[in-house]
Amino acid sequence: MNNKNKNKNVIITGCNGLIGLKLCQEISKKNINIFGIDFIDKKNISSDNFNFYNCDLTNENQVEKVIEEISKEVNNIDCLIHLAGIDYKVASKLKKNQLSLDHNSISSPKQVMQSINANIGMLYNIVYSLLPVFLKQKKSKIVLIGSVYGSVSPNPKLYIENNKKYFYQKPIEYTLSKSIFPSFAKYLCAHYSNQGLVINNLEPHAIINYPDKKFLENFKKLSPMERLCDVNEIVDLIIYLTISKCLYLNGETIKVDGGWSVL
Repeated sequence: MNNKNKNKNVIITGCNGLIGLKLCQEISKKNINIFGIDFIDKKNISSDNFNFYNCDLTNENQVEKVIEEISKEVNNIDCLIHLAGIDYKVASKLKKNQLSLDHNSISSPKQVMQSINANIGMLYNIVYSLLPVFLKQKKSKIVLIGSVYGSVSPNPKLYIENNKKYFYQKPIEYTLSKSIFPSFAKYLCAHYSNQGLVINNLEPHAIINYPDKKFLENFKKLSPMERLCDVNEIVDLIIYLTISKCLYLNGETIKVDGGWSVL
């Protein structure tokens, strides 16, 4: 048992997602207290140091209530890992039902604003509720999990069939909502790092369970590493940022994309 981490307390939003679930499993092995938050009301981790809270992060009142409850349980909250958000995966089991956006069209204004409001609302509500706690502690960390599509555009060639027809288009609202993450990290760093806040933003790419066959074929042709990202690779980096003593890495956006954005 890793006793040196015994008193660390970490909040993980989106704890029931692909990355969140694996992250909770790995962090729990390090004897760190985990407070998982998710919209899906299901506790997927059986561990004495895992505590689950069902919460709609777009609801400011619900978020404040959860943070109040957590604050009553522990004297300090060391780190927020924000994973929650609306995503659009090109998974084979979703292709027929969800991948219906035509290449020659973009999402409606209503759909775009709903997605942007949800993704940014989740991020802002949790940080807004936690910031007073963090500043009072004089020592805290935030690890944001954005997307490489917050910095670069999705490549349309990922979604093209052999007959040159497109089977999908990554929605523009996803890129718009994730593009705020780098600026948000910079802002919080600039204003609050002198009060002990360390914040960084990770931009992973291509972490998908059961990807669509044609998507995977296209991806291997376009990616320098010719493969998808393994969930363990992003989890390993998140854990490092969570427990590392390197506090001078602050306000940065780190791409975890296998070289995708260098081309």
